[in-house]
Amino acid sequence: MTTHVVPLNEAIQAYDEARYDDAIERLAPLVSENPTDPQLRFWLANACREAGLLDEAMHHFEEVLKLTMDQKLIFTARSALAELGKGYRREVESEPTPTVPEIPQLVPKVASSPGYAATWRGTPLIPTGKSSFFQRFSLRTKATLLAVAIGLIPIVAIGSLAYKFADNAFTQKVNQGQVDQAKTLSNQLSLFMLERFGDIQALSTSPAFTDPRMQKMITGTEKREFLESYMKYNSYYDSIVVMDLAGRPVLETGTGDLKSYKNSDYFQAVLKNSKPIISSPRRSRGTGKFSIYVAAPLIDTVTGKVIGVIRTRIPQENIQQFLTRVTDAHFFFVNAEGIIFSTNDTKNLGQNLSEVVPGIGFLSKAKVASSAVLMDKDQQSLVAYSPSIPQKGLAELGWSTVVAVDTKTAYTAQNQLLFTLLVGSGLTALLVSITAATVANRAIVPILSATKAVQRLGEGDLNVRLKVQGEDEIALLGNNINGMAGQLQELLAKQEWVRQVAITESERQKLLATLGSAPARSIEDLSPVLNQLLAGPQKQLHLDRLVIYVFKLDGSGFVVAESVEPGWPLALGDTIADRVQDPCIAQERIAFYRTGGVVANHNLQESGYCEEHHQLLDRLKVKANLIVPLLGSGEVRGLLIAHNCTKPHRWTQEEIEELQLLAAQLSPITERFSYLEQLDYSRALAETVSEEQRAQKEALQMQLITLLDEVEGAAQGDLTVRANVTAGEIGIVGDFFNAIIENLRKIVTQVKTSTADLNTSLGDNEGSMRSLAEDANRQADEISRTLGSVEYMTLSIQEVAQSARQAAIVAKNASITAAEGGLSMDRTVAGILDLRETVAETSKKVKRLGESSQKISKVVSLINQIALQTNVLAINASIEAARAGEEGRGFAVVAAEVGALATRSAAATREIEQLVENIQSETSEVVDAMATGTSQVVEGTRLVEEAKKSLKQIQEVSRQIDDLVGRISDTTISQTQTSQAVTTLMKQIAAIAERSSEASAHVSDSLRQTVQVAQDLQRSVAYFKIPQ
Repeated sequence: MTTHVVPLNEAIQAYDEARYDDAIERLAPLVSENPTDPQLRFWLANACREAGLLDEAMHHFEEVLKLTMDQKLIFTARSALAELGKGYRREVESEPTPTVPEIPQLVPKVASSPGYAATWRGTPLIPTGKSSFFQRFSLRTKATLLAVAIGLIPIVAIGSLAYKFADNAFTQKVNQGQVDQAKTLSNQLSLFMLERFGDIQALSTSPAFTDPRMQKMITGTEKREFLESYMKYNSYYDSIVVMDLAGRPVLETGTGDLKSYKNSDYFQAVLKNSKPIISSPRRSRGTGKFSIYVAAPLIDTVTGKVIGVIRTRIPQENIQQFLTRVTDAHFFFVNAEGIIFSTNDTKNLGQNLSEVVPGIGFLSKAKVASSAVLMDKDQQSLVAYSPSIPQKGLAELGWSTVVAVDTKTAYTAQNQLLFTLLVGSGLTALLVSITAATVANRAIVPILSATKAVQRLGEGDLNVRLKVQGEDEIALLGNNINGMAGQLQELLAKQEWVRQVAITESERQKLLATLGSAPARSIEDLSPVLNQLLAGPQKQLHLDRLVIYVFKLDGSGFVVAESVEPGWPLALGDTIADRVQDPCIAQERIAFYRTGGVVANHNLQESGYCEEHHQLLDRLKVKANLIVPLLGSGEVRGLLIAHNCTKPHRWTQEEIEELQLLAAQLSPITERFSYLEQLDYSRALAETVSEEQRAQKEALQMQLITLLDEVEGAAQGDLTVRANVTAGEIGIVGDFFNAIIENLRKIVTQVKTSTADLNTSLGDNEGSMRSLAEDANRQADEISRTLGSVEYMTLSIQEVAQSARQAAIVAKNASITAAEGGLSMDRTVAGILDLRETVAETSKKVKRLGESSQKISKVVSLINQIALQTNVLAINASIEAARAGEEGRGFAVVAAEVGALATRSAAATREIEQLVENIQSETSEVVDAMATGTSQVVEGTRLVEEAKKSLKQIQEVSRQIDDLVGRISDTTISQTQTSQAVTTLMKQIAAIAERSSEASAHVSDSLRQTVQVAQDLQRSVAYFKIPQ
């Protein structure tokens, strides 16, 4: 069976992360080791409840109640049991309330009424019946035994706790030390492999294996000597092999494994990924030892392709050379498959770790460094596990480290501590027993007094007190008895207070229900009920005065209810009409109340109220006040105000919260009556406005009837009627009517006169307009025919002018082109002559360039020889550095860089040689081409001169053509302009004639329509009656 040693904080962390099964697994062993620890059982009970193990949870919660005296822990455990369906009851009787938790009783039976003592006074605390064995002893003997027990139990308990805490501390320290040792070994192994990974990378980039030129200059014997020297100074390796792409060994030092490495997994992996790798530890087929293989590709520095593979082998016994800080513990290095590949216990080499260390699986699955005590047959071992430590530049290997040590060796300090505590506790217990017997004889008299006092307490006399002297245990007992009596009195008083609170709350709810269902229309009607409602909180909070102050619609307010202690002035009189007005509540304060703000004035002398408000408060003898707003629909409906008239008072949070609760209960009532007040006010206002509007409507109706009677003749066309102008709106309408009738009468008179004159004039002009229209139509037709002829002539002239302009442009362009051609010929001749000179000069420079390229060839050849010698020097330096071992490793890197630089220099010189050869060849071709170009330039010069003469003749002919065409163009342009002017003039005359014809016809039609309208208007005006 495996015992886990897991710190408590891990169990709590698992619970916080909702891994309840893990928390139970870690807490269960701790509870088994500490069965009397209530806190551990409480955590285990909560974990079981969250995991759904309800029976186990209820069991552990019940054990918590048995083990603890912590009231908070007891209350929480009882609440949990109640939720789980099994309440835990004690022998108490109390009235539960919504806000006060149940108070445990310290007497057998307590009644809720004032006469509770009568029900149990005289009941003996010790039940009658057969005495027990311990009760047969005398008081002296019992006191002695009790004193000895009191002395020994703390010693034993303290010793046990001290050992337990020290044992836990030592165990945790030892376990952490074992984990640190495993992590150190794992880190050392990772660093060791990182160095070996760097070695294989240095070997794989050595020019001796990757540079083709270097390989030609170094023999195979020199390469083998180089590898053997490397192995000599790096004693971790027992074999280094260089292989070709077919897996055949090319170079081999030490003991080889195979004749061909083609099927080896590390060989295939390197060829596939072209990257260095570290193989998983395995047995070598050549040596039979557990070994680690490190391999890397050999990449040609010229082509960049893989040309082979180099690998090193590290046997397991060489791995232990780097280990430090390993004491008498067994360590195991395990590969990813769980096989032990290196250990200081050689008999376990190559075995599976789970077989060597049973129970290691749960540690390795966690993938974090941890420890545990594991059982192997009859032997316990402390086992520490650590996964491989990641290193920058090294891939994850998947290896792990395990360190195991016998628990007897690991926990030697705990065993020595236990022996020391046992011897010390035994000697202390003997001394305490002797001292306790002596003290017990002197303690009998105080104990008898305490017994009598306890008996009187049992009979119900809670006022009994013991006289305590000194500071010994008896004095402590007396103090405890006195304290118990005081606690009983306080407890009973608290129960009575709770009962009163419950009664007060019940009465408050009844009064609130009465207020909610009352049929009153005004809040003043409910003042008696409100006074009764305020009495309870006023007495409960020991207030001198508690009032309800409500606001009216006009913003003023008054006290509607009050509960006040006798002897203090009243804010509310005997009648509702006796109201205390308070005009000094600022609008800013109202806005603060609207947000639910509470004003607590501890001393009104420092409140900053206005003078009028201070006078009101002084009359009421107020020293401190607490104001809570009564809100409804976001508005302040009133204030609940508490007064302290005796002295300044600092209001507590409990008092504020109690008044806020009462205000929340009163707010709906004040809001309801505020709405009722608003409703009554709106109804009365609506009735008043309706009556006034009805009277005004009747007066307007009478005036309107009178006005209609006076103006009724106007509807029949009688414009001689007039309305009587009176005061008011109807008089204004009559005045407007008279003005309209007067204007209308003037208009009708003018229309009658105008229509008569118009009819006469239209009859005279109608014939003349008709003749004018016919003449205009004939004129327009003649002009249209003439315009057609002129337009045809204009088009002919325009075509001639267009042709002349085109001919002039062509001739002019030909002349210009010929002139420009002559100039171009002159420039061409000059250019060809310059070109001939340039070609001659270029030919000379190209010849000098060929001579310079020959000199460059000689310099390149010299650089090539220097690069070759540098490469040989780098190879020799690399070999010497390999022989120097660790001290020459930095020089080897520099030698490799120099070799690579020499290789690049040789390649660059070859490219320069090729470029120089190309330059010389192209230079010869350029010289030949320039000679040919010179002869062609001379022939071109002659041809250009002949072309120049021909262009001069063309220019002269073009000039003559241009003069002739210019004169023709001027003549056609003049004719075109004249024909266009005639055409424009004819079009204007035609347009005027056409407009005249249309205007004559339109005027004739308008005259006919005007005659008709005038006749209709004359008939309409005849309907009206006007003064003659």
